[in-house]
Amino acid sequence: MQDTRQVIIMRHATALPQGPGGRDFDRQLSSRGMHEARAIAQWLIRVQGTPEVIVSSPAARTRATAEAIAAACPAPSPPVECDPALYLADREGVLESLLGDPRQLLLVGHNPGLEEALSLLLEDEAAAHVVMVPAAVCVLALPDGEVTVKPGMARLVAHMRPDLLPRATQ
Repeated sequence: MQDTRQVIIMRHATALPQGPGGRDFDRQLSSRGMHEARAIAQWLIRVQGTPEVIVSSPAARTRATAEAIAAACPAPSPPVECDPALYLADREGVLESLLGDPRQLLLVGHNPGLEEALSLLLEDEAAAHVVMVPAAVCVLALPDGEVTVKPGMARLVAHMRPDLLPRATQ
């Protein structure tokens, strides 16, 4: 059996709408989004533990989500690194970031690239159950050292979204 490593894919939490003349890149998390990020962080740490590193799109909403997750982690909290290639990345961009990084990471990004990458990485049955609403996370087991994408190569370990969390966690 091949060794695996776990990676976590997360969509940014709920952001404020783009204001007139504002840039999508600068959209901030709403108060609901901050609450979602903290609640998912608690679940993630309890179920998965602390990632080695958090890699985020540089957009304001993804950075704020990543920083909320890092802040919830026990000390020393994981570093948050921004990868400009993740801003609105397509499926290939997401896959390149995941497979090109050997660390145990949490990747925070955007749809539709995240869902498209997940639908390729997971078997059809598992992918059908994954909905990447704001602040949703997927924990995947990937073959260790694999750098070539193969359909269905990942196993879904866990999937959570804010609306599925127990009320006490929310």
